[in-house]
Amino acid sequence: CTTSTSKTSTSESSTAENSEKEEEEQQQANEYSDPDAILGLRKDFRSMKVYTIDGEHTNEIDDGLSIESVTKKDGSQRYRIWIHIADADKWAPRHSDIFNAAQRRATSVYTPTGSISMFPTNLCSDVMSLRANKDSYALSLGVELHDDGSIDERTIQVTPSIINVDYRLTYDEVDEMLDMGIGYFEEWELGALLSEANKRRKFRIVNGSTEGFVPNPIPQAELRVEPNADAEDGLDIIVKVETTHNAGYNQSSTLD
Repeated sequence: CTTSTSKTSTSESSTAENSEKEEEEQQQANEYSDPDAILGLRKDFRSMKVYTIDGEHTNEIDDGLSIESVTKKDGSQRYRIWIHIADADKWAPRHSDIFNAAQRRATSVYTPTGSISMFPTNLCSDVMSLRANKDSYALSLGVELHDDGSIDERTIQVTPSIINVDYRLTYDEVDEMLDMGIGYFEEWELGALLSEANKRRKFRIVNGSTEGFVPNPIPQAELRVEPNADAEDGLDIIVKVETTHNAGYNQSSTLD
């Protein structure tokens, strides 16, 4: 929930917390009409297996992945990858109070002790998020890759959709599932997604992508502050260094 179209106004104290009017709008969000459904544009993808893969403490899940095997006219098989992005526009229509407030904030702000959401917090982490085992509104992109990793532009599909996430996974969990072989058998879709991602990455590197400049993903750091009654100041500072998208080679470490 961090997309924006305007600059933050620092003179408004309302950016620090959601106003009562916005909270009222949040309650009315379910009553907004869905023009994509009315026009017959929103596709029902709830039968499609969907994974979300994020950090352990991520509350706003805004993207998911699916993959399916398709048979071409010549009888050959190919994978079609689906990328699902949370459809925030369904819950915050243009020029609604929620949309205007989010436009003023411009972005969500995250600190070690909390966060200030661009949208009302409950809305952002609830109906705007792709939650496991719940129907969610999304914008879905389907695409197929050639054998060399290039995009087959004839296969690109973009559609409003409704999905139901099967698994809310962390990076560590996916690494473990790949390492143990689960991602190639019971959850073969994870292995297939990894294979397609590696194919695409190789194509990008061959064509000059800076991904080829470093042999491994660059680690990312996460800093959290949690209450601890036994600590001198009542707080614990936790630093987690994580290399995501490890393709089965977990490189995460935590320091308390």
